[in-house]
Amino acid sequence: MHSLNTSIDADDEAQRPVPTDEEPAAGTSAARSTQVHDDKDSDSEMENEDGAPEGVTTSQTTITAYLEKMFSKKFDAIQSMGERLPGVASPSPIQRSDPNSYANTPFVDAITLVEMPPKFSFPNQQEPGEEFDDLYEILQHRAEPIRTYIARFNHEEVAIPECNAVTAISAFKRGMIPDGYLYKELTKYQCKSMKNILSRACGQVKREEDVASWAKAQ
Repeated sequence: MHSLNTSIDADDEAQRPVPTDEEPAAGTSAARSTQVHDDKDSDSEMENEDGAPEGVTTSQTTITAYLEKMFSKKFDAIQSMGERLPGVASPSPIQRSDPNSYANTPFVDAITLVEMPPKFSFPNQQEPGEEFDDLYEILQHRAEPIRTYIARFNHEEVAIPECNAVTAISAFKRGMIPDGYLYKELTKYQCKSMKNILSRACGQVKREEDVASWAKAQ
C-alpha cells in the first residue's frame, strides 16, 4: 500500500506545471499578492464606471439651455415694458463696465442685448406746492371789479390739476381786498365749496354793475 500512494503522488507532481520566472507558483506569497492586486484594479474600474452615469452630461446641457431660454424671455419682456412707458426717451444698449464679471455665465449674450430705459423725464413738471403758491399770488387790485378778479382766479385755478376746494377757497379769500363787502360776507358765512363762493360773488358783481350804471346815468 505504501508503494501505491507514493506512485500516485509522483504522478501528480509530474502533471503539475512547473512555474516560470514570470509566473509565480500557486500557493506562494507572490501569487497571492498578484491576485489581490488584480482584484483591486478590477474593483477600481467598476467604481469609475459606476461614478459617471451616461446621462449626466446630457442633463447639464439641457438645464443650461433651459436657463438661457428663460432669461432671454424675461429680458425681452422687461425691454418691451420699458419701451411702452410714456415719457421715456430712446433707450441705449447696456454697456459692459467689467467684461469679466459675468463672462462665464450661460446667458451673457442675452444680457448684453437687453436695452434698459434711462431715467424718466416729464417736461414742464411742477411740484403741487409750487402750483398752489401761484394761486395765492392772484391778488385783487384796489380799483379792480370783482368780476375781473374772479375771471383771473378761475383761469389760474383751472390750470392747476386736482386743485382741492379748501386750497382754492383759502387762496380766493386771501387775494381779496380785506375791507371789501364780499370779503366780509365770505368771512361771516363759511362757505364749503367754490360754487357757494361764486354764488355769493354774483350778488356782489350785480351790485357793482348797478352802481357803475347809476354813476354813468348821472
